[in-house]
Amino acid sequence: MHLYYHKNLFSTLKNHYIIWLVAMPYIAQCAQESVPKSYPDHIVSPYTKQTIKFFDKSKLERWTPVLDTVNINGEEHILKKQPNTKQINLNKYTIGSVPEGLVQEIEFDVLRIVSWSKKTPKRIDPALLEKIFAVLGGIHAETLELFRLDISDSGSGVNIVKSLSRLIRSNPLKAENTTPAAEPILTVPIIIKTFRIIDCPEKLIRRLQKQMDLSQSHISLKIDSKLELDSLELLDGFNAAGVEALVCYYFLRLDSLDCRLFREGPLPDELIIKSPNSLNTKISEQIAQKMVDKHWKKITMYVRTWEELMKPTGPPMQITLDKLTLFVPSCGDIADLQNGTFPSLGDNLTTVNTLTFFVYNESHPVTVPVLVRTLVWISTYFRGMEVLMVGSENLTLDLKAFILSSQFEITTNPALTSIRVDVFECLASLKKKEAILGFSPEAWALYREGKLANELTQSQTDLSQLSAEQQKMVMSSEPALDKSEPACNICRETYDELRDSSPKATIYILDQLLHRDCTSCLKWLAKTGEKYGYINCPGSCGGKITLPMVKHEIQQNAQGGFEVTFGSTSPRFWSLPNDQIEPLLN
Repeated sequence: MHLYYHKNLFSTLKNHYIIWLVAMPYIAQCAQESVPKSYPDHIVSPYTKQTIKFFDKSKLERWTPVLDTVNINGEEHILKKQPNTKQINLNKYTIGSVPEGLVQEIEFDVLRIVSWSKKTPKRIDPALLEKIFAVLGGIHAETLELFRLDISDSGSGVNIVKSLSRLIRSNPLKAENTTPAAEPILTVPIIIKTFRIIDCPEKLIRRLQKQMDLSQSHISLKIDSKLELDSLELLDGFNAAGVEALVCYYFLRLDSLDCRLFREGPLPDELIIKSPNSLNTKISEQIAQKMVDKHWKKITMYVRTWEELMKPTGPPMQITLDKLTLFVPSCGDIADLQNGTFPSLGDNLTTVNTLTFFVYNESHPVTVPVLVRTLVWISTYFRGMEVLMVGSENLTLDLKAFILSSQFEITTNPALTSIRVDVFECLASLKKKEAILGFSPEAWALYREGKLANELTQSQTDLSQLSAEQQKMVMSSEPALDKSEPACNICRETYDELRDSSPKATIYILDQLLHRDCTSCLKWLAKTGEKYGYINCPGSCGGKITLPMVKHEIQQNAQGGFEVTFGSTSPRFWSLPNDQIEPLLN
């Protein structure tokens, strides 16, 4: 009875198990079909097709497609977040060709608005750009870039505002008309993090400021245009919620930093004012004090502007920064380099972690006195430095030789870990040279056979300046190399071949026996490394040997014995600041 019961139970369970296995795929399929398919965040709009067509007009052959879309049940929708750079080329449109409605609330990574032309920018009707802003409902982007735009003197901006007003009443970003009806100016919200204005005239910038509402945006503002400004008052027209970084490139003239931003703040964390031209920019005491009271992340400016900021006008001041870059304009007043002097800043000091100082002028190369006076000035008025870099281009041979044979200590900045001039390290504590060891042909022949140690012992040669490894090497009585092995690892000539082709050649051991080169090949290595101030060891060790190389050489003297001539391993030492430096430069 029990056996029959268990047999039937097993058969029943087996049948159910088989049914379950057969049904599982169908159950899984039904479960998948019951869960809605996930799509990226997109915008459903009746203006999708005309928006895609609008952006496609600006398409370049290498940029396809313009807008990123998703297809859902046979319908195309624009993704809400648009990656990469999207471009609107105003040369491709007229006011009439811009649709009365476009998809709004698109969030761009980078939106670039340009006016391309093969030779010069095409002047555009300002109303065209105003209409595009309006039908887009404003701009929402990480970065908005205006590139090479210029406007015509006559435009239809006022006339077109009336026809656009109805378009933005339903604008989800809530654009507003903030001016009286008699002179309507349509303002649209611009919600961005970075605003780049490149090669655009002042009149265009001021016109756009009247239409843009940046009150919701904390921006990094970059103006890269050849502007001539009495002050930075132009910045106040943006009315942004805040300016976190300000970059001004290629200004032809900037007479003053005066503006509401610098008078009232809050000041940006980064300030870059850089131009190949000399900008004689004045800074009022009020603005100077406000700048000094702030801890800056980064400042880059013309050295004369920095002197204007830090000139002594009252009680001692101390400004604090993470990074500071000062420069002499490449096309500016060459007197800055000809004189090679900097004014006294009194008791005012700058505390900075990383200081970079560019001294270069196309018409007047940097000289040794200019470099040393620059370092003296830095050592006098700067504190807290960990890294100091002095940049220059097209170093003269005299200056390069001076840099390679000199080392510097700045006693006012004990935390310094690096002093670099061009690509060359000059900090005294880092510029310790290890000498390489050379052998005349006669010395090499004895060394190779293990007989040089006996000759050096008999002649009582002083080996004290050789490193411990070099002493151990030359005093070994074991044969060092087989006669057939190359004496030079570059040209691969054996000792006999080298002796026949270059009887006076010296064979140098760089950092170990296996890494050895003849005179000619070492000169070639030094020539290739001249630009960088070092050579890479031709072996596989990855070592670097600083130029100019210090050479100790073992040679046979007139009496037939062997001796070591020692090269100097001590570069010229400069301790700064030093009030008595001028006599040393003459």
